[in-house]
Amino acid sequence: MTRRKIIYWYFNAGHEMATFAESPQLLINKVRDAGGLAFLAHPDDPEAAAFRETDISWEDWSVQNYTGIELWNALSELKTIVPTKLHGAFYALFRRLWHHPIPNTIAKWDELLGTVNGWWRSAAPMRTPCT
Repeated sequence: MTRRKIIYWYFNAGHEMATFAESPQLLINKVRDAGGLAFLAHPDDPEAAAFRETDISWEDWSVQNYTGIELWNALSELKTIVPTKLHGAFYALFRRLWHHPIPNTIAKWDELLGTVNGWWRSAAPMRTPCT
């Protein structure tokens, strides 16, 4: 049996939405119908075997009408650079060395901005710069 990885945030939905969590699209629809905002969490969140952390990266990119994605998560980023507990201790001491978004996440965001997948495209028409 495979474990499904469905992790997202929602805000301002007015009530609990956990009963709809089995289906990412259904949850997004219910949150939006309730006037809330739905964000896909952990676009890239790899395994960190040294800490027994599993990969919880977002997988279902076929969903539509979500508000946005999580662009930066410190723990997700840390998991990309800590193959051992010693690395984990080093980066815990020198936090300034690792505070930036995961490049794959930014690339995915750039890709999504080129589609009509999110609400933003219909909210404001794209304009070309004046020449």
